[in-house]
Amino acid sequence: MPKPANDYLRYSGMAFQLLTLIFIGVWLGGKLDAWQANEKPIWTAVLSLVFVCLGMYQMYKSISR
Repeated sequence: MPKPANDYLRYSGMAFQLLTLIFIGVWLGGKLDAWQANEKPIWTAVLSLVFVCLGMYQMYKSISR
């Protein structure tokens, strides 16, 4: 039996939120690395991981409801 359209919309919305959070982390990290003139993208790596963890936590809270 096919799932209702609401489930597809809900999960695709969560995926879009996760991708948006990752993009924000990478963008912000890139700006910080450029501002500090870092040779290695330290802020980009750290903030992208932090935002991935925040997104996963947000998805977990949303799914567990």
